[in-house]
Amino acid sequence: MNRYVIINAQKEEQDALISKLPSKKIVSETAGNISFKRYINDNMELIMFVSGIGKVNSAYQLTKILTIFDNIKCVYNVGVAGSVNKFLNIGDTLIPTKTCYFDVDLTTFNHSRGQFSDLPLYFYSNEKDIKKIEKMELKNIKYGLIISGDTFITKNNVSIDLLSEFDNPVACDMESAAIAHVCYLENIPFLIIRTITDKAFEDHNTNVYNNNLSSSSSIASKILLKLLEI
Repeated sequence: MNRYVIINAQKEEQDALISKLPSKKIVSETAGNISFKRYINDNMELIMFVSGIGKVNSAYQLTKILTIFDNIKCVYNVGVAGSVNKFLNIGDTLIPTKTCYFDVDLTTFNHSRGQFSDLPLYFYSNEKDIKKIEKMELKNIKYGLIISGDTFITKNNVSIDLLSEFDNPVACDMESAAIAHVCYLENIPFLIIRTITDKAFEDHNTNVYNNNLSSSSSIASKILLKLLEI
């Protein structure tokens, strides 16, 4: 039986996923002081949990889950993101080919912006899943770089000039790179699925984000379930 871990940063994102699964097959559990839900069918097991927003929350909770469960085939981070590129519109879904931090700066030690010592700048997604999604020919699916940091980006707190430091980023979030970082260290494949709620550098994007959180979470969840053939 294949075992997968599914991380949602927020309850709204998990609620969208849970609502699409048979409720009789979902069990709520607690182990190691972490709460999670399990879904099991004839050929797979899903370990689903809400990490909380931000890099430390997501990395900490994922690490605890990995101490409880072994033989994880893939880690999926499913939810929403903000667009930082004109080609990525609200309601589109980004399948990142890679992810990195935007708020790490060791450039004084001749590292690239976003790069920690002894680690790559970019963490690359599970190529097998990307190819599978490409073959599905779903509408409004885009691919590219997502950047992560402990900031909800608006035009008032982050300069758009930051984007030039990286390889054409198209979206931003607060967890993907940290999740990918843990998976890299543990040698576990990962995939990010993020549907766009807002355009980060446009006016009032916080309000737009709130208005689209539920609908965008639903879209991302549907894509995951199609990928897993549930």
